[in-house]
Parts: sequence; C-alpha cells; structure tokens
Amino acid sequence: MGRVASPDLTSPSPGGNSPSPLRWAVFISGRGSNLQVLLDQCELAPVSLVISSKLKVAGVGKARRAGVRVVGIGHKEPNWDLALQELRRNRVTHIFLLGFMRIFPAHMIEPYEGRIFNLHPSLLPEFKGANGFAESFHARRAMGATLHHVTVALDEGRTVAQKPLHLPRALNEEPSATNAGPNSESAAALRFQIAQTLLATTEQRLVRDGITRLTAIDRLRFHR
Repeated sequence: MGRVASPDLTSPSPGGNSPSPLRWAVFISGRGSNLQVLLDQCELAPVSLVISSKLKVAGVGKARRAGVRVVGIGHKEPNWDLALQELRRNRVTHIFLLGFMRIFPAHMIEPYEGRIFNLHPSLLPEFKGANGFAESFHARRAMGATLHHVTVALDEGRTVAQKPLHLPRALNEEPSATNAGPNSESAAALRFQIAQTLLATTEQRLVRDGITRLTAIDRLRFHR
C-alpha cells in the first residue's frame, strides 16, 4: 500500500479561518465503558467517529445514542482501508484505542504518528500484550493502567500517564494450604472479579485525567 497523506491539521474550519478543533476517533471492540468517559466530556474532547471491530456490542449503542457516527470494520480481518477512509472523511486529528482488541498495522499508525493513544491494563513496561492485567494479578505484582503513545512496536510507545490500582488487603492474601480446594478456587475467582471491577474504575479515571492533559498540550500546539 502506498503512503497515506497525513490529515491537514491547519485547514480552515467551515466557520472561519482558524485551525480546525481537535477531532477524536475512538476504536473499540466491546462495552465502551471508557468511550463513555469521552462522550461525557464532548466539549473538551469532541468524538467525531467511533470505529468498532464488532457492531453488536454495547459500545456501539453508546456512541449512537450520543449521535456519533459508527463504522464497523470487522474483527478477524479488519478493513483498514475503510478505517483510513473514514478517518480522513471525518477530519480526525487524534485517535484513542479504548479496548480495541486488534493490533494497529504500520500503515495505520504512520499518518497519525504521535497522535494515537492506547489504554493498557497494566503498569507498562511490565506485562505487555492483551493479557497484561491477568498476568500482573496472578504474578501478584503492582497493577494499574497506562495511557501511552501507539507505535509499531507493541506497547512500547512513550507513556503519557499511569494510575496504579490499590487493592484492599484481603484481595492480596494467599489462601492457606489447609484451605486449598474448591472453595479456595472460588475465592480466587472472586478476588479476580473484584480486581477487574476496580481496574475499570481506575481506567476511567485515567482516561478522564489523560484526555484533559492531552487536549491542553495539543490545543497549544494547534494554535501556536
């Protein structure tokens, strides 16, 4: 595929000669809990497009109820050409990957280099990849979420912000050997579910704080 031109970030908006405002596209694959955080801050971070690898997910409904254009690109073999076409058509300037379970190819990253961000469920650089949270939980290491730049190298982009997850002491207690058995397995599964719920809250706070920081930085860049 040939090189795709970068979006024109200095094109005049329809109402005047000032540069266009920041316009976000959000890529999702599921519930869209973190997408909702952005939709609730539409004045700060206007979401002009939601691209989903699946259309029968809750996140798509949230976007449509907010009046945001939704495009499905497929999950097993995403239609990246369609994604790029929609990004250009909607004059997207920034991209947020929020629970998007596909790896961005290089030709998607290049036109938006430095303006694609991902929310990862671990404290990078530890526990990269899709199972970062589960791996950090079972390893009993520090847990949390990371907002970082997307690069060709998986989960290697520069960190924008991190937020640790603080578990109640009871969730960190190992079951004793005498209590081993089905009940201890059920307790472990319950601890994991509780930790997942706490992680969701941590991620939402990170998205809220991170979008405030990113918007402030890039508004200054746009209007210099």
